Amino acid sequence: AWAASADGAISSSMSFGGAVAVNRVQNTASIALNNATLKNTSSARLHAKDDSALWTLAGNVTVGAGDKGAGVSGAVAYSISGREDSPGTAVSVNGITVTNETAAGEADISTDIDVKAEATDHVSTLVVSAGISTGTVGFAGAAGVNDIKRKVSATVDNLVGRDLRDVSIEAFEDADIDNLSLTAAYGTTAGVGLGIAVNRIDNETRAALTADQKSTAEEAPQFEANSLSVKAHTDNDIDTIGIGGAGGQTGAGAGSVAINLITSDTRAELTNITGNVDAYGIVNAQSDDTIGAYTGNASGSTSYAAALSVTVNEKKGTTSATVTNSDLTHTGNSTETGTVNKGVADSAINDGIVGDIDVGASLVGDRSEQRVSGLSIGATSTETYKTFVINGSGSVTGAGAGTVSVTYHGGDTTTTVSGSNLSAKGDVDI
Repeated sequence: AWAASADGAISSSMSFGGAVAVNRVQNTASIALNNATLKNTSSARLHAKDDSALWTLAGNVTVGAGDKGAGVSGAVAYSISGREDSPGTAVSVNGITVTNETAAGEADISTDIDVKAEATDHVSTLVVSAGISTGTVGFAGAAGVNDIKRKVSATVDNLVGRDLRDVSIEAFEDADIDNLSLTAAYGTTAGVGLGIAVNRIDNETRAALTADQKSTAEEAPQFEANSLSVKAHTDNDIDTIGIGGAGGQTGAGAGSVAINLITSDTRAELTNITGNVDAYGIVNAQSDDTIGAYTGNASGSTSYAAALSVTVNEKKGTTSATVTNSDLTHTGNSTETGTVNKGVADSAINDGIVGDIDVGASLVGDRSEQRVSGLSIGATSTETYKTFVINGSGSVTGAGAGTVSVTYHGGDTTTTVSGSNLSAKGDVDI
């Protein structure tokens, strides 16, 4: 979706101009399957996918050309992908029984169950504002506000089957915000430029295999399969670039404020399950978050000049892999292997990022892949924060430049196994 707003104004006295652009999409894609029986079916594939891309432009140029005129310019861009009360992207399977029967001499049938919910949100915003006055004061202000709100879930409840091959339940969310703000102000008397960027990502990603009630020890397992994979993965990325300049004979000031917030919950769950797998069983939650803020301001005046940048980055949320009241057994009857992405080595954190101002740099690229032959229950998360600020001011009488940078890192990454029995011919990795 595209949204653009542009304006310009020129006056011999006072000149005011503004541009506002609003861009919004809701994002809903869902599949539901209830109380189904699959008989002699080689595969069942249920995929929900939703890709959203928003581009928003707001620009304004204002010129006050008179001896006593002022030029005041403002531009605002607001983009939002998703809504908090939206069901988002979801695949829900509740009550599915798999039975395969073949006649004598016919090949046995095994069934693949593939359940996947996938969403991609990309928001790009450009805000440009210029205020010029040949008489008195020039003011330019630019503000970009971007929101992504998304829920992604892939859930299977009450799966029963003895002839299952590969059971895969996966939820994936990719959220990306790019924000560029440019401001310029000049006044014969004074010039003031201010840029504001607020970027927020709030998402929930969940993959789960559950049952209303766990089968007892005397009963047969709820399912027998070649492999089981329950994975939830979230990838969040915010990049903000703000450049501002101001000039005036008496005074000049340039400032920028960047606020980047990520709240993300990523969960992979196995609850009330009794099952056997021949090759491998995986319950894995992975989250990767990257925040980059790059700002620069310059001001110049024959009297007084000042430049100030403020940057606030915050990440919070939970990444969890949970096995509750479940019995999962790896028989080792198959030599096939699965894969999971492991965490990042200390050397990558200490050496690969420090001093690196590459806009595209992120710890996600330093993850290692591990083969799984047995059972693997795990949660991993990476967080990359990049802040780069340049301020400059020049004046005959007095000049000052300052920066304020705050980074808050919160949240939990947990792996929990409770009231459960895990056994394997291969490794049990928790």
